Amino acid sequence: MTEEVTLEHIIQAHSARQHANAEIERNRELQETRLFHGLLSDLKIELYDADLETLVRSCPPNSGEWILDNEDYKKWSNSSGSTNSRFWLQGIPGAGESQIESRSIFGSLIW
Repeated sequence: MTEEVTLEHIIQAHSARQHANAEIERNRELQETRLFHGLLSDLKIELYDADLETLVRSCPPNSGEWILDNEDYKKWSNSSGSTNSRFWLQGIPGAGESQIESRSIFGSLIW
């Protein structure tokens, strides 16, 4: 241990440590990305955005007005609202068919 530590040694050690830390961070980010994509794959999430866009563009005006003749809808819309204030529509995610909590917003959801 007769060798002296110089400023050059300290600078080299600091640079090597920064390089090692950057490599560790890149590896951590890569592992997190792989884990994320693995989880997505395991969950088998399907996005319907493209399908929804295609459907919306292909619908003619007033195409959703059929619901106004539906007996369940008629009963719901004519009820006093004291027993059931929700009307359930089912469709692909993001299509706007979720529970409708107010009859006044229903018109905006008809395609």
